Amino acid sequence: QVPGQQVVGQPYALVQPPPRPSHEIPDPESIEKQKRAYEKSLDAELEQSKKLVEQQVQARKEALKMKAEQQLAMYKAQLEQHLKQEELGLDQGLQQQNMQLQQQLMHQKATLEQQAAALSMEYQQRKMQEDMHRQQQDMHKEMTTMQERIAREMAEHHQASAQLQQQHIQQAQQFQMQQVPVQQVPAAPGAMPAVMHALPAGAAMPGAVAVQYG
Repeated sequence: QVPGQQVVGQPYALVQPPPRPSHEIPDPESIEKQKRAYEKSLDAELEQSKKLVEQQVQARKEALKMKAEQQLAMYKAQLEQHLKQEELGLDQGLQQQNMQLQQQLMHQKATLEQQAAALSMEYQQRKMQEDMHRQQQDMHKEMTTMQERIAREMAEHHQASAQLQQQHIQQAQQFQMQQVPVQQVPAAPGAMPAVMHALPAGAAMPGAVAVQYG
């Protein structure tokens, strides 16, 4: 039995009355009318009971729906709150990661700056050393060239002096060969012998060496 459903009335039981005369008994037509009226009453009562049950079921459905909607709303709110908490945690983690990345980037930049400064300083030192070495090489080359030039000039000067000395020796020898022998005067003991012949102007003494410096 459905709650609230009215119990449909039971049909009237036919009681066996004592025999009655036919005029007291309803005729078939009256019986049919009563039966139809009762059936109609039953149908109306059944329809009303069905409507009442449907209304009760619909009310329970609405109540269940409302309860479900409330539960869904609460669950949705809880989910949204949990989602916000998760998103907040992710945002905080993202900020921490960004800070760590920023710190790493700054550290790498500082290291790069130090390396660049060290390389630049090393380049300057190497360049200075190379410039000094090149200057030393240039100075050494210039000194070597100068020494070679001085040595060459000295060699040429000595060669010219030797040639000139040889010419003077040859001239002296030719002069001696061209001179007439002269009488020598006895010299005093311990004195050098004197030559009484005068030499021509510009002639060198036999055995003398004239050196001309350029």
